[in-house]
Amino acid sequence: MKKTFRWLGCGVLLIVTAAVLTACGGDQPTPPPAAPTSTLLPPAPTEAPSSTPPPIPTDTPQPTLTEAPTSTSLAPTDTPPAVLTEAPATSAPPTEAAEKPSAELAETANQVYTQNSCAACHGANYEGGLGSILVGLPAEYIQAVTRSGEPEAGMPAFDQNAISDDDLSTLAGFLSDLTLQDVGVELSPVVVDHLSQALDALQAGDEAAAETHLEKAQEAGADESPGVQATLKGLVGGFGEPDGLKASEFHLEVLLGQ
Repeated sequence: MKKTFRWLGCGVLLIVTAAVLTACGGDQPTPPPAAPTSTLLPPAPTEAPSSTPPPIPTDTPQPTLTEAPTSTSLAPTDTPPAVLTEAPATSAPPTEAAEKPSAELAETANQVYTQNSCAACHGANYEGGLGSILVGLPAEYIQAVTRSGEPEAGMPAFDQNAISDDDLSTLAGFLSDLTLQDVGVELSPVVVDHLSQALDALQAGDEAAAETHLEKAQEAGADESPGVQATLKGLVGGFGEPDGLKASEFHLEVLLGQ
């Protein structure tokens, strides 16, 4: 009997022990799953990027590509390039062919001047003498006086038998192109002053004042060259003659270098 109770007590003890173990084992956490044994492979290689650059966002302004200049300057950019300008044209020295016409003109004019004894009154170098100075006067005026003459001044008339129209035109044009400086004529300041006032009065229509200044110029020019004295005398003597005012204006402008 005692033996039977002993076995029952052991059985109860085993049941209680099993119950306790079951209760304690239910509170333990569940172990995590084992890591997969397979090894991760590297990603498969992709195709190499092409030479075309990736597209740039459209909201970013793109620089405008311009064609490169064909020539490259080696000068620093901060130094302004030299501006090439065309070299000024230089006048070529006169050639013998270019000087020939003027030389021929002077030779022809001098022949006409000498052949008609013009030098006897108007000077061997066109500076005047017994007659007035002719240089610088309008060519048309010289031709008209040569054809009509001035008997009161001792100037004879020269018709076409004496001087042809062509020769007279050549002579008149040559004399007209000369100046007082070309023939070595100079005037004193006093004479120039009276001649200037005479011209101003003449152009203003004051003939009386013009004549007065011409007379004073003649007095002041008593020591001038014979050509100047003859010219001043002719201005005073021919002042009241027809067309004398215009002739006086021509001579005054020549004497004043105008």
